[in-house]
Amino acid sequence: MKFFNTEVSLILAASLIYLFYIFSSGEVILNIALNWLFILIVSLWIVRKTQRGCIFLKSLLFFFILYLHLLHNVVTYINFDHFFTQKYVGDFFIDITKINFIPFDTISNNLFGATVAPATIVQTVGNLILLTPLTFCLLTFKHSKNGFVAMYITFFTSLFIESFQFLQNYVATSFEYGEAYRSVDIDDIILNSLSGIIGVILFKIMNGKFISKLNKVPETDIPY
Repeated sequence: MKFFNTEVSLILAASLIYLFYIFSSGEVILNIALNWLFILIVSLWIVRKTQRGCIFLKSLLFFFILYLHLLHNVVTYINFDHFFTQKYVGDFFIDITKINFIPFDTISNNLFGATVAPATIVQTVGNLILLTPLTFCLLTFKHSKNGFVAMYITFFTSLFIESFQFLQNYVATSFEYGEAYRSVDIDDIILNSLSGIIGVILFKIMNGKFISKLNKVPETDIPY
């Protein structure tokens, strides 16, 4: 029970830090509350499934929960207030300009195109490391049996994110002032999948040097 209380305290601490951040941005209260509640429920479920161990795992769990809040805020945040403040007109349509199915097209334009800028480079690098913490924590908390499974989870997580963003765009067009505001890009899936590989490599390095020793268990190799 003591450990459970410690874990719940870590979840609440991470959630409160996120709340302070999002409140300072001036976001609508309804959006904050519902999005925060969703991640809080996910966090409590993760606690029930997480390996119980040393102070390192507890500290990592705190940062992982904070990461989940921020990840959701960036890629799957839902503006619930639109359903109450905007008129529904039902004019659904797909904005093809927000979709890219050509592999490496966006990556090439962001890094080498005519419009290359610090923002496009940051966007590309951000997608390259976006799901690295997820993969690393899946392996560290033993939610994933090996690196292959962790990378599969990362790939399908990225696929879910892009599909969800497509759905958000589609639903947004049915409101009077709604418009597709998210990009759906196969390059995001490619970069996010690579971030999973980075996470596995990072875990292999950290597991050999620190994690297995901190947990006082034999080093665990990742089968391939």
